[in-house]
Amino acid sequence: MSQQISVLSSHYEGMPLALVEAMAAGCAVVGSAVPGIREMLTDGVDGRLFPHADAQALADILQELLAEPAIAAELARHGREHALEHYSMEQMLARYEHAFAEVSRPGSALRTAGV
Repeated sequence: MSQQISVLSSHYEGMPLALVEAMAAGCAVVGSAVPGIREMLTDGVDGRLFPHADAQALADILQELLAEPAIAAELARHGREHALEHYSMEQMLARYEHAFAEVSRPGSALRTAGV
């Protein structure tokens, strides 16, 4: 197998940066189906999801990916594309610039709320 597999077995994630980094590095990614990870991965397309705290489901997915390197490679390819398209430096900078512009805009709900 030419690629690696990365597992993020969390109870909760706000923004799973480790997952984005693994995807960008070309790893096939597997994550627990919890908030944060669930919104980032499409199971079977750009990664694999398993039910939270289900060790057997995680083991089954890992066994499949190790036995079927072509499936792992396809997940890794789609995951890398997803990470580069949605989480590149340019994308993230543009999002921060937009957020700062919104907050500094006169009459912004965030500004008037004191956030």
